Amino acid sequence: MRDLTEVKEKTEYVLTKQQGLILGDATAISTRVHAVSPKKPGAIVAQAQDAGQVFYTRSNPNEIIHIDCFHQVGKVDHKELSNYLLARLENIIQDYSLPHDFMDFIDIQTGTGGGRLTGSLEFGKKETLKIAHQNHVHLALYLLPQNYQVLVPLIWYLEEGILEQGMELRKIYNMKIMPLAKNSQTQEGEDSSLEDYTSSTDSKLKERSDSNREASSLSSDKLNDVQQIAESEGKASQAQQTMEELAKGASKQNFLNSASRRKLLTYLKKIA
Repeated sequence: MRDLTEVKEKTEYVLTKQQGLILGDATAISTRVHAVSPKKPGAIVAQAQDAGQVFYTRSNPNEIIHIDCFHQVGKVDHKELSNYLLARLENIIQDYSLPHDFMDFIDIQTGTGGGRLTGSLEFGKKETLKIAHQNHVHLALYLLPQNYQVLVPLIWYLEEGILEQGMELRKIYNMKIMPLAKNSQTQEGEDSSLEDYTSSTDSKLKERSDSNREASSLSSDKLNDVQQIAESEGKASQAQQTMEELAKGASKQNFLNSASRRKLLTYLKKIA
């Protein structure tokens, strides 16, 4: 694949400055939330909010690349497009020596649904979200600046994949960059469908803090203890007997006569 050093340097400069640019014929790229005016469909606005902070509640800005590729109003099949991209991303990973899990950190949304590119693609089904994406395909990905040159072939394949579905691209003529806000909260007058991005998803782009990892580890330890206690109480047969006792109205005192049951109850309360 041809040398993209110059393009990479320009892209890195623009994105690290938290600006934005147009690549391909119909694709806006930045680290911001995007908006389009019905009065000026060829003009894209890079909003004052950081895409990673708004979409994925990340603590640091400028970590998530936001790509919107505009097309005629219609429904691009997100599963078909995802398969198209995945087949070609294998070559991109090889050509640019990217991490093998690069594709796991790309999310997609179209007018038919979305989710993690390598996931089940059974997310993004909320009607308002699908309607909002009937004129463009949304991608979000985590990418280090030293790998920004891969954005060019990625966007090439994205636009080709949309064309393969018989959809026309809608050329972008201008991209306006708004001054950055002090926080990532959605401001009055912005697209209310942004809240849909925070719904259930299989995305790997959401930040996982050290405290979350610690809590997860503690929960795992507690669950192991619960399992051991349950096994000491007679496994499934004892569990069934316990359920029957409770169903018959066994007194709390009788139920807690067993020390292991009291310990089990304590752990369950901590986990809940």
